[in-house]
Formats: sequence, C-alpha cells, structure tokens
Amino acid sequence: MSSNWDGDFSYPNSNMLRNNFNLYNSGEAGLLYLIERKITTNTVKKLLERSEGKTIKVKDFDLPFLQGLHKEIFSGVYPWAGHMRTFNMAKGDTSFCPADYIATQGEYIRQKIQDTNYLRDMSKEDFAYKSTELFDLVNDLHPFREGNGRTQRVFFTLLGRQAGYELDFSKIPSELHNEAAIRAAHGDKRMLLDHFRKIVAPLREPNNVELLAVTKELFLGRELTR
Repeated sequence: MSSNWDGDFSYPNSNMLRNNFNLYNSGEAGLLYLIERKITTNTVKKLLERSEGKTIKVKDFDLPFLQGLHKEIFSGVYPWAGHMRTFNMAKGDTSFCPADYIATQGEYIRQKIQDTNYLRDMSKEDFAYKSTELFDLVNDLHPFREGNGRTQRVFFTLLGRQAGYELDFSKIPSELHNEAAIRAAHGDKRMLLDHFRKIVAPLREPNNVELLAVTKELFLGRELTR
C-alpha cells in the first residue's frame, strides 16, 4: 500500500504503517507485528477486565464509541489510532463501505442497535441472530486503516455484556471467523450465525442481571478529531 492513497497512515514510499517506534523499513514488518500484538492483546485484556460487572452507557454504542475503542486499543502502537480512513478499501473481492459514507452508515448502525433495545431482553437464539446482523453491518463499515476486527470484537463484547450475554470469540479460530465474515459480506450469514450461537452464553442468572444497572458505569474517552 503506497502513500498515494493512505499517506496519513503509512510512511512515504513505504508499505509500513506509521507507528510510535519509527519502524518504516519493510524488513521490520515482522517486528512491528509482534509489538502490535503484544501491546494490543494486553490493552484489550485490561479493557475487558475493567468492564466486568459494570454497565455501559448505551448512548455510546455508535461510531464515536467505536473510534474511542480503537484509540484506546491501538494508541500505544499507532499515532493515528481512532482516526477513520479517508479512502475506499477492499480485501480480496470484498469491498467495504465507501469512505464518504462511513459517518452516514455509522449513524444507521447506531439506530439499528437502538431499535433492538441494545439487544436486551432477548433469548439466546434471538440475541445470536440479531448480533449476526449487526456484526455484518459493522464489519462492512470497516472505518479504520487497520485493527477493525479486534475493535469490532471488543465493541460486541461490551454490547453483549450490558445485554446479559458473554461473547467468547476465542472459541472460533480466526481464519474461520474471517471466512464467516467474508461469506456474510457476500450475502450468506449462515456460518457467522453458527459462530455466534457457539460463542454466546448468559452472563448472569436473570435475577442477577438486574444488579448490573446499579453498578459503576464504564466510560471510555471520546476525545477525537475525526
């Protein structure tokens, strides 16, 4: 990927993403990958631990909240963490939401989530079905240059927790999850739905879920310029 179209995110005349360690030679790509994985894995672990037993401000399940998550997860690696892409993007034969429509589509998704009452008061099957639909929409949004999948999984884990369900994405190998997402993007959501059925479990017994509403809220920063 060249600086002709993603100059805000890559070094000039390089395929390397701008990073906090000034690793810009292609021969250092492996090192950057290892650093990124170590930092983001640790950050996600702490973020999710912080949310256990706490409610989420439901008004924040929108594009700015997704940006806030991306910023928190990736700011230790990339100076552009939390910033949306300004160019169109595709992987293989799967094209994502055009850059000019990300904000509009993000608002559409926020409304869809709100229309489901934030996935609350649903049976496990209904929760899995609606989560599949919403996950496909957010995956199509793909608002960031890198790190969409990890940010999206945290987003849905937090959304699920406030609805009384835990999502354990580790139960599905990443290559199978990616295949399911690709199939869904091309209109076949059956594999993705099957995955959600496998990873969803009730977070609390019904009489304890109500207690989540009176615990301290989790708040994530939203200081973003794009």
